[in-house]
Amino acid sequence: MSKFITHVHTIYSTDGWNNPDCIRRYAENKDVFVELLTHNSLLWTRLYPEVFKSEHIIPAVEFGFKNTDVIAAGKNLDELIKDKRFPIFDHKVGRWLNISLDEGIEILREKGAEYIYFPHPTAPVAGAVKNGYEHLIKKVDGVEVWNGSISLFPPYNMSALNLAEKYNKTKFAGIDGHLGTISLKSCYNLTEAQSKDEIYEAVRKNRLEPHKNPFYPILLAKDYGVLAFLTLRGLLDKNSEVNPSNSLSLTEQLY
Repeated sequence: MSKFITHVHTIYSTDGWNNPDCIRRYAENKDVFVELLTHNSLLWTRLYPEVFKSEHIIPAVEFGFKNTDVIAAGKNLDELIKDKRFPIFDHKVGRWLNISLDEGIEILREKGAEYIYFPHPTAPVAGAVKNGYEHLIKKVDGVEVWNGSISLFPPYNMSALNLAEKYNKTKFAGIDGHLGTISLKSCYNLTEAQSKDEIYEAVRKNRLEPHKNPFYPILLAKDYGVLAFLTLRGLLDKNSEVNPSNSLSLTEQLY
């Protein structure tokens, strides 16, 4: 079985701390697949072409359509550059694109997205169900049933699991990893896939087995405390060498 780690943000998300090349090296060394993404941007794919081409990296984007998030992945996502409604090579795009969720999903299908799913669908911010879009679940491939960033609030993840089962959608355990020190501890998915193309097929055919770290909420609270302390002391900057996600040896210790 292969390990597939999803919803990993890069430093090109405004709130991201993960260096793309560091994540690539980890994925290749550990022989795991990692879904690497950024809010509304594929800028990292141009700055780190070797990461984009890696057999262990699944390139993706977390799109913000009006007030709702959706994640799309696939090797052909860069075709979106031809559509002027998707300014995804500018990391200053902003959090929300002026495109409806329904229209956005249709465009992503048209442009060759290998799979599409709803992250944190029942969360109070950017959740598809909370924003009244449950009826669009039939148009996506999966639902994130466990989200690391909101693991301190179990009802959100439990209701997401019920949603996936209700509509028989692929279940994702996504880390929603923005911070280098906590990104890679929370969860993973198991699959029989052995290549990128097989990962895409496994998602479309509902062949992922989500797993979570039951102690992650405790680790999350601890690491947020450490992060706050280091930031207040001026010891942490996401572009500095102090950032743990910029060091492969330190990143490996987090798994």
